[in-house]
Amino acid sequence: LEAHLLQHELSAEALLEVEYVPAVVPPKQQHTAPHDDWVSTVDGSWGGQVVSGSYDGCIRVWEVSGAEASCSATWRAHAGGVNAVACVPAAATASTSGRVVVSAGKDAAVHMWQVGTNGSSQLLASFPGHTDAVQAVAVSPGGEHMVSCGWDGSLKVWRGPGEVVAAAVEAGATTAGAASGASKRRKAGKDGAADAVAVASGPALVQEEARTQLQGHLHTVSCAAFATPGVLFSGGWDHSVRRWDIATGIATDTYNGSKVVCSVACPVSSSGKGAGPGAPGSLVAFGCSDRVLRVWDARARQGEALSVKPLTGHAGWVVGLAWSPSSMHHVASASHDGAIKLWDIRAAVPLATLPGHDDKALCVTWAGDAWRTLVSGGADSKLRTYALETAL
Repeated sequence: LEAHLLQHELSAEALLEVEYVPAVVPPKQQHTAPHDDWVSTVDGSWGGQVVSGSYDGCIRVWEVSGAEASCSATWRAHAGGVNAVACVPAAATASTSGRVVVSAGKDAAVHMWQVGTNGSSQLLASFPGHTDAVQAVAVSPGGEHMVSCGWDGSLKVWRGPGEVVAAAVEAGATTAGAASGASKRRKAGKDGAADAVAVASGPALVQEEARTQLQGHLHTVSCAAFATPGVLFSGGWDHSVRRWDIATGIATDTYNGSKVVCSVACPVSSSGKGAGPGAPGSLVAFGCSDRVLRVWDARARQGEALSVKPLTGHAGWVVGLAWSPSSMHHVASASHDGAIKLWDIRAAVPLATLPGHDDKALCVTWAGDAWRTLVSGGADSKLRTYALETAL
């Protein structure tokens, strides 16, 4: 303190404001769950359950709240590897009894699945239109919109999962009604009495069309994340991060860098409105191929000191990011250096570096009670979980 006063020629009687970053006890590794191939994507936004996607083409649902991580559902989702999964908020799909997951794969396909409590899975909808591998999917906080993006350079906006599920349920009821009527006619033809015949009903497969395509990226669109129901951030191989107004389809702000943007994450509150130190929908973290994690406040004018803050510490591409749902300041990152790092964006160095993967780390998410669990996946074909002692 004395050195600071002397360096800045401040009086010892002056009132100083001191800012500090609270220390966090590093999370402890809990579980390791093997897969048949690289674990490319994870989503823990349901809390006690984590959905993982792998290059073996399968999606798995994991229970992570117990002493061991246990797999409660597995199904083949894509002909190639699974590149992305997104859990749909339960409130957005009240018309169906199961949970709903959106997936994207190397086969240029986007699918929506219903996952039953007994571990069953059913394909509800397909979203054709991509011509190359789909790299990312994102669902808005309240389920109002869905987007997909990939190697064909397109960023497509689809109607919300709630509407899609309702359409699948309605189509299933219509199909069941027609089948029931046909059964009654066949019964009446035999004995003259049209007895009712029970026909099982359930959602039917629907084919969706994109509502719009957001124009602006010049190359592969590698990542996307909603900050609010109407604000989306995307990043790509054209070295840019763009902030979109979904209602108008216009990119309201653009950050142009010099390296490939591999991942983005935004602070989102449980209410579905943007959280964080900035205004709703103004703050985004993004990882790049130059091994740097950056935080951009889109409210700041270009050239301002706080517009983009770089955070260094990784030794490989930063390909996975997850903003803590319980804290406006904490972000987890995954890198090709195999490490998982926990950051407080107010500090210049990571709070913790977790015992990493034996190969590239590819993805990370928050899960569990009070969001005290970190889950990561990597090229070592393993899903790893880490537990925080206290909530952030």
